Amino acid sequence: MVSDPRHALELLTSLITRHLRANLRGLYLFGSLPAGAFRPGKSDLDLVAVLDADVQDGAELEALTELHSGFVADHPEWSERVEVGYISLAVLQTLGETPTGRAAVIGPGEPLQIKDVGAEWTLNWRSVCRQGETIFWVAYVPAHQGYIVVTICRALYALSTGEQTSKEEAVAWAAERFPAWSDFVNDALAQYRADLKEQHTAADAHAGP
Repeated sequence: MVSDPRHALELLTSLITRHLRANLRGLYLFGSLPAGAFRPGKSDLDLVAVLDADVQDGAELEALTELHSGFVADHPEWSERVEVGYISLAVLQTLGETPTGRAAVIGPGEPLQIKDVGAEWTLNWRSVCRQGETIFWVAYVPAHQGYIVVTICRALYALSTGEQTSKEEAVAWAAERFPAWSDFVNDALAQYRADLKEQHTAADAHAGP
């Protein structure tokens, strides 16, 4: 029996990271556990998995369903106590304004299914940005790593101010608001802008100005 939430989290995230492999860009914990309000035997494990590409209906969704079913079969004490949203970078980019696109979601009382994203996703991502924990981060070529950091800065800016802004302005805002991270976010922007290969252009096609 795995009653410790941190141990259960380790087991679940290991399954997710091994399964998704190269499609996984980041895995984030939010909700009661990182906020210090977890209730043993009651609270859920809440995760957001950021992907390079949407989970597709059919074989991909079935494989993820089997993963979650297997986890609960091995650890029945976590039945109806796991919520994971699998969302692509392209959809993540819309959360600062009007959430657009679809995500694969499993939660208490509902099976894994592909759903239209809504306002609840904006709230979830706000929780990730403000009180969440980074469980997994992929070290990619500079353009991709920088793109992820800049995207998160823009999303956090939009959620905090209700307005859209450029990549450079969002990074400057984040560096000022979170001085401990200023060198990191500025370096990420420099890495992103320095790599002008095809993958950079492809990322810009999703990210906007």
